[in-house]
Amino acid sequence: MLNTFGKNTVPGTAEMLLYLDILTYFPEFAHGDYETAGDFVREYLQTPAKKRPTTMFSGFCHDERSGVAEIMEKISRFDRLMKLKIAYAPSETDNINSLCFTEDTILPCGKIPKRKVYIIIGCNYRLGEYSCGGVLTNTWADNFLGAVQADTVEQQSILSFFDKAVAAAKKDLPGNTELSITVSGHSKAGNMAQYITILREEVNRCISFDGQGFSGRFVRKYREQILRRGSKIISICPNVSITGSLLHCLENVRTIHIKTAVLGEKGGHIIPLYYHIPVSVLDDSGKLRARTKHWTALNNILRSLSMLPENMARVLPLWDEERALKRIGTAIMRYFKGDKATAVCELLDPHALFLIAAGLIAAAVLAPFMLVKAIFGKSYP
Repeated sequence: MLNTFGKNTVPGTAEMLLYLDILTYFPEFAHGDYETAGDFVREYLQTPAKKRPTTMFSGFCHDERSGVAEIMEKISRFDRLMKLKIAYAPSETDNINSLCFTEDTILPCGKIPKRKVYIIIGCNYRLGEYSCGGVLTNTWADNFLGAVQADTVEQQSILSFFDKAVAAAKKDLPGNTELSITVSGHSKAGNMAQYITILREEVNRCISFDGQGFSGRFVRKYREQILRRGSKIISICPNVSITGSLLHCLENVRTIHIKTAVLGEKGGHIIPLYYHIPVSVLDDSGKLRARTKHWTALNNILRSLSMLPENMARVLPLWDEERALKRIGTAIMRYFKGDKATAVCELLDPHALFLIAAGLIAAAVLAPFMLVKAIFGKSYP
């Protein structure tokens, strides 16, 4: 059940996972000394609004305004969420804002006990990086390299976290207990959750929120695993998606598009970036909004442009696509850190300049066709 939410019931599976995804956007939670999800939520709500920790989204739409703070209130009303135990939190060697929760199911006498494991992958933009306390975790460069590499450094590193989290979840567990493992994440973390699902057989289910797709090299390299395990993945994206529409969607993955109202219902903004805030797919009751069949023309353009570097590399052997993407990603990181001069220098790299120019030309050519298709034709799902 994806959409069961009411005053006297717990959220549906998808909503519950999205709430946990939102929690991992607080580095203070992932790297704090908490035993349950409720420990952090209670502390957050008891703290005056001006002194509360914030998510990365508060930089352009404060958590009180975007609805993140309201979600914290909703979480506090459900014992099931508040009682989720933290089986594994990031250590000093796990440079990521991810958490592993466990939930034991009490069954009638004679039935095999079950332990539900929720591995929530978190990434967090802080000063142009995903970081906590100045510790580098994920980078913009890795995000861009995912367009051409089969396995990025950060995708591979998340497997180590997953393995340690599963081992921790199994600790002190009776031998006959069934284990049900769910992975989830939003944005880059959604991509990582899908990556884990394809590469680890023991995952039972994955729900990704607005997570980008994969390079053609990944699809070719792991074709057999994708065919076997892709059906475990549900990808939920807003119909105006600046991330989830990028790159190649995996075969057998069930994609659900949510018709989101502009977050302007609370913030008054109409730029696409606001659709990427996790709460944009939730209505006022905390339930997923209505579904729609298709993405918008903007998403079709973004998908085509995201595949451009790999397509260019096939016909331009002397052009270094990895160098270009790494330079662009580093430039974005430097810009957000306030080092605009270095950002410009990165973009002036010939390989990066060539990609930027090609992208602008492609966008100019694609836009009219996609607009006509959106008005008179049927956009692909």
